Amino acid sequence: MDNTISITQQLSSIKVSLIIQHSLLLVCIVLLTACGGEGSCDNLQPGTYQCQLEHDSLMRNYTVHVPKSYSGMQSVPLVFDIHGFIEHPYLQILWSGFLQKSEEKNFIVVWPQGSGAPFYYNAGSCCDLFGREADDVGFFRALVAQLKSSANIDEDKVFATGLSNGGAMSLHLGCEATDLFAAIAPLGYILGEDHNCQPSKPLPVINFMTPTDQLVNIRGGAVGPVSFIDEKFPHLLTLLPPNLQIRTLSMEDSQQVWRDNNGCSTTKTEVYRKGKSYCITYGECTSGAPVTSCVLDGKGQFLGGHINYINNDHVPVADIIWDFFSRVK
Repeated sequence: MDNTISITQQLSSIKVSLIIQHSLLLVCIVLLTACGGEGSCDNLQPGTYQCQLEHDSLMRNYTVHVPKSYSGMQSVPLVFDIHGFIEHPYLQILWSGFLQKSEEKNFIVVWPQGSGAPFYYNAGSCCDLFGREADDVGFFRALVAQLKSSANIDEDKVFATGLSNGGAMSLHLGCEATDLFAAIAPLGYILGEDHNCQPSKPLPVINFMTPTDQLVNIRGGAVGPVSFIDEKFPHLLTLLPPNLQIRTLSMEDSQQVWRDNNGCSTTKTEVYRKGKSYCITYGECTSGAPVTSCVLDGKGQFLGGHINYINNDHVPVADIIWDFFSRVK
C-alpha cells in the first residue's frame, strides 16, 4: 500500500504542479507586459523584452531583462536562468529571484525557452523524452553571440544556473561549453550516470539539492516516477524505452567529477548555515576554481523541496548564487 501511495503522490504532485504553473503563468505575463523597455532585442536598453532567435532551423524564444542602471558604457555580467522540464520560463522568473537580483547587482539576465511543446532542454543524459535531439548547446552559443551584439556583455562573466532540467542544462553547458561560461549553479539536478563530462578547463561549480527531493534523489539512481520502479521492481526498468531510463550519480559523486577537474582536495569547510540547510566548499583547489555543495531542507515542501528556491529555512538561493558568481575572477 505504501508503494502505491508513493507513486500516486508523485503523479498527483505533478498534476498539481501543472495547475499551479498555468495560474502563475498568467500573473507573470501580466507583470512582464508592463515592463518593456525603450530599446529592442537588437539594441538592448533597460527593460524586459520577449525575443526570438532562429537556430538549427528552429525559432527559439527567450526573455531578457536589462537593469535600470545599465547604460551600455560599461560591460556587465550575463546570467542564464534556465527553466525546468515542461515549465515555462515565466515560472523561473517568478520563483528564482534573479529578476530582482539583476536590478540589485547590475547584470543582464536571460530566461531561454526550451524547444518544442512541452518545453524542455536536451541536456545530454536528461531529459529528451520525446526524442527531439535539439542542439541546445549550440542554441546557447548562438544566444550568447546574439546578446553580445545587442548589449555590452562582459564575456569573462557569463554564467548559467537553472532548476531541474534547467539544472541539468547548466551542468551540460559546464561540460560542453566551458570556453563560454565562467561558472555554473545547477539546482535540483546532478550529473547523470552516463555522463561524459570533460570540461576544457577548470570551472567553478555550486550545486543545490534537497535530501527529500521526490524527483531527483540526492543519493543517485532513477529520476522521477521511474524511481519507484527502480527501487521496488528494478528488473522491470530495462523494459522501459532508453530515453525513460534516466539515472544520476549521487550528489557526492557528481561533485567529485568537478573536484577532480578543478584539482580540489576532499577537505570540507562549512561556508553557510541557516537552520538545517548548509553549504560546504571543498578544500583548496589548485586551479582556483571552487566547488561548493548546498543541501537545503525541503522536507514537506512541494515534491520534497525539488523547487529549491522554496525551502523550510528560507535560504536566499539567488543571493548565494550571485555571491558565488561575483567571486569568479
